[in-house]
Amino acid sequence: MTFGTVSAKFPMDMMKTSSSAFRRLDGYRVVWRQNNRDNVKLPDHVIIAQWRPQDDVIAYPSIKL
Repeated sequence: MTFGTVSAKFPMDMMKTSSSAFRRLDGYRVVWRQNNRDNVKLPDHVIIAQWRPQDDVIAYPSIKL
């Protein structure tokens, strides 16, 4: 998930809300473009990344969404 450059400035409450939503996606791995500078506790299946080439992510065989 990415919101482009806007996500680098996410307020803490939005980080917590997003993290809560991702917890309900158990069984799926989530790649999230985010800094997490506030060290919000994230589920194990959420991968934080500063940058991932979109073509590579979309081409990955197990991508669902």
